[in-house]
Amino acid sequence: MWIDTTYHRNYHSTTRQTPLERFTAQMECLRPTPSNLEDYFRKRARRQVEKDRSVSLHGRLFEAPVPLIGKPVTLLYHDHDPARVEVLFEEHSFGFLQPLDLRVNARVRRRQHSLELIPESKKNTYQGGRLAFYPKRRRNHECPDLSLLLRLYQRTLRCRSAYRGYPGPPPPSRE
Repeated sequence: MWIDTTYHRNYHSTTRQTPLERFTAQMECLRPTPSNLEDYFRKRARRQVEKDRSVSLHGRLFEAPVPLIGKPVTLLYHDHDPARVEVLFEEHSFGFLQPLDLRVNARVRRRQHSLELIPESKKNTYQGGRLAFYPKRRRNHECPDLSLLLRLYQRTLRCRSAYRGYPGPPPPSRE
């Protein structure tokens, strides 16, 4: 390679040394690189932690610590390692985020100022034909009867077919 065979071996007119001699004369001044050198070159992204502790980064959901709920945070990450994401709040590290476990996140009951984990056994109990995670509906909020929906749909089709033969408004006159 030209840089090894020519450039580093030719004497410089000002220093009267080859670049390789000049570099190797000061080797004791060099320090070793830190073991976490790659962490100094991470990308930053600003996000808001949601009420369910989740944070989204490039379409992936992560769990944030509870004290960060509702706060703006900075995420530090590498493009080549998207699963390793560190969270900072006011330049203080809160550690690395874990990928969101949707089963556990669905069991968290959220209230205004507190979080409560619903036990697994309570979630899977049979409730008389209703899905366990739906609250029982009140009488005035029940779904409309399917026969009513069918009648409305048929009426809409009849109205549309009645207008199909209508020629439309007359063209404007050119007088």
